Amino acid sequence: MKDHLIPHVAEKTSAKEMYDALVGLYQNRNTGRKLHLRHHLQVVKMSSENTVVNYLMKITRI
Repeated sequence: MKDHLIPHVAEKTSAKEMYDALVGLYQNRNTGRKLHLRHHLQVVKMSSENTVVNYLMKITRI
């Protein structure tokens, strides 16, 4: 588990509570935000100057 997630699950006592906290943290119910992110993923293109690692890093940042 990454360090930035620990404060969100530190006080939880069961695995179910931890899972629910992480789902609440990452689940996005805003349709506009989903469409915005989808658009960003669609416009990311790999150029001849980019390596596969750089391309995947762009996707990961989105």
